[in-house]
Amino acid sequence: MIHDPEFINSFNRVAEQVHATHVKQGFWEQGSKRDPAGMLAHIHSEITEVFECLRAGNPSDKNISDMSGVEVQLSDVIGLIMDMAQGYNLKIAEALLKKQAFNKSRSKLHNGKLYGTL
Repeated sequence: MIHDPEFINSFNRVAEQVHATHVKQGFWEQGSKRDPAGMLAHIHSEITEVFECLRAGNPSDKNISDMSGVEVQLSDVIGLIMDMAQGYNLKIAEALLKKQAFNKSRSKLHNGKLYGTL
């Protein structure tokens, strides 16, 4: 699974489409000089929207009524990551596969590093 060309090609193909839309909408007028910190803040705000959807009982999304708010907001997060990957030439699909392979070798709950363990 570390190298899955079909996944990588599919991910990158969708990322190209997402990025093209964001370019067309004017988000990349500065080109590769676009502020990555601003993009990360936008991703963070979308994650906050996921949290708010959960707090509200995960109702249908206001714009895409046949999907839940959590589904749509998480898709925004993925779309922004894809946009960032294309805009800055980041190999996110490959990194995801490698990181998942690495995580398989980790101990249960990563030796207590996650989920509130001090």
